[in-house]
Amino acid sequence: MGHTENKKQNREVRAHFTFFFQKKFFFSYLNFLLFWLETVVAMPRLLIHVPVDCDKVKQCIQQQQQQQQQQKSLQVRDLLPIPNVLDVQADTQTQLDDLETHLRKTCSSATLNLVYDHDHPKGGRGQWKRHSVIKPIQHRFTIDANNKQSGKSTSVSPEAIPLPPPGFFYGSTLANVYRFPKPDPSKTHHIAIVSLGGIFFKGSAAKYWRVTGVSPAPTFSRIVKVDGTILVSIPESDLENMLDVEMAGSACPGATIVVYASVNSNMGYIDAVISALKSKKFVPDVVSSSWGSAEPFVDSGSVALMNVVLQYATDAGVNVTVATGDQAAGCAISDGLPHIQWPASSPFCVACGGTTLVCPSGVYSASTSRETAWSFSLQANNGGTGGVSTLYPKPSYQAALFPQFKGRMVPDISMDANPATGVIVLILGNAYIVGGTSAVAPLMAGYIAATKPGHFITPLLYSPTVQPAFHPITSGTNGRYRCAPGYNLVTGWGSFDGQKLASRLSKAL
Repeated sequence: MGHTENKKQNREVRAHFTFFFQKKFFFSYLNFLLFWLETVVAMPRLLIHVPVDCDKVKQCIQQQQQQQQQQKSLQVRDLLPIPNVLDVQADTQTQLDDLETHLRKTCSSATLNLVYDHDHPKGGRGQWKRHSVIKPIQHRFTIDANNKQSGKSTSVSPEAIPLPPPGFFYGSTLANVYRFPKPDPSKTHHIAIVSLGGIFFKGSAAKYWRVTGVSPAPTFSRIVKVDGTILVSIPESDLENMLDVEMAGSACPGATIVVYASVNSNMGYIDAVISALKSKKFVPDVVSSSWGSAEPFVDSGSVALMNVVLQYATDAGVNVTVATGDQAAGCAISDGLPHIQWPASSPFCVACGGTTLVCPSGVYSASTSRETAWSFSLQANNGGTGGVSTLYPKPSYQAALFPQFKGRMVPDISMDANPATGVIVLILGNAYIVGGTSAVAPLMAGYIAATKPGHFITPLLYSPTVQPAFHPITSGTNGRYRCAPGYNLVTGWGSFDGQKLASRLSKAL
């Protein structure tokens, strides 16, 4: 009897332990599944660092699918290798460490919270426009045995084109026309470019510089992805990006170029500029931006924070060139009032406007060249943007100009931007004619990188010592203001002789 009871007890113990281990295994397995499920669900948040909104995620997926459908015919080759996605939370905090005191003194906590709040209807989701105008057809032409343009029917390899087609320019020919000085090869020349959309083609930039005679060749170093940006090809943004890179490199042979690609939002824009300014490995001489938004569409928090960041740049001796825009004096707002673009309206940047340049000889002179405003065209609905800011008061360096206006006036300088006299851009073996103040901002950035002034140049542009370096633009209108001798609200001080400007800027200090 005792033996039988022992066997029964043993069976009960084994059954108990069997159930215990099965239960333990079951819950361990369940915990394992829950862990991986949680990880998979959380992964998008870790990469994007914004609250997950299912409807918006679906919308983004649909938009990306549409973009990919549009890009089926585009062969993406020689794409620049992209480094790993940055941890934006840690990276942005690190970049802001030595800005923190300055930011807190200048901006209220409410302002900072407004800008950094990705759920705010404006603070985190404002859309920014490219400041470039692409001609509606791809430019095609042939070259005869004497290297003269003989038509516009057959596409040819850019290597066969020693000169741009009549009436248009390469970045290098514009740099020659405006007499940009050559950079000192014994020094480093670093250009940072801000991008808010599209992708890049390293091989296209290298080929463009080689074909157009830019020597020594610039180095397209790398792309830094800010705020967890995922690069997606958007045809017009791709061309915008290559315009920026190819023009900046053409204006400063031998330069090193780094692109800071961020999300298309107010905070994405600001974070891109901060990332460029606070880079430890790549200290820029200049930052170029060809993106902006009409002032009425920008929230006060973004306005305040970007202005503080730009002021920090000027204190560090880094100039930021910004395109003023391509929608004349109204910025395509149908209220009948004049408007300008931000952040070009900030007093702490170099606001770059547009002209129309006819220079058949390739040498800028009063007898062979004609430069007028990129005037407003009702048919094309474009023209160089200029006017008076409603966000910023008139800075001290503009105090003597137009006493009837109380706001910051733009542009500061201008160069060729009319697509009718535009620049040639190369992307994936195809040449395009492109216009817009997006061409001017990177050209000016290249000029600054080549001359390395080491200080904020915009106030000096208004010095009487510097005035003889400019080509006054006296003809044209942006639909609201007209050109006149001296400073005007269409082209600023006009274009300039690069060698004279470098010399006179040094004397104006």
